[in-house]
Amino acid sequence: MKFTAKVTVGSSMALLAFAAIGVFSYRSAVQYDNDRGWVTHTQLVLEGTSTIVSDMTDAETGERDYILSHHRRRRHPREHVGVR
Repeated sequence: MKFTAKVTVGSSMALLAFAAIGVFSYRSAVQYDNDRGWVTHTQLVLEGTSTIVSDMTDAETGERDYILSHHRRRRHPREHVGVR
């Protein structure tokens, strides 16, 4: 094999390797962006879920107070803390 053919093959292999690395890097960046969006979504869902659980706990507390005292609760359990 002649020297120029070896240089051509070597250059082609190097160019192919750089192209493969570029494609891999691009796909990784796109996947990272997609994953970041899902992490944000999950955090919002968890925050909403904790709010629902808190509201259900407040409702249960009010119901228990009514059952035990047979009087309507004058204040919502969170009113002394402030409006959320």
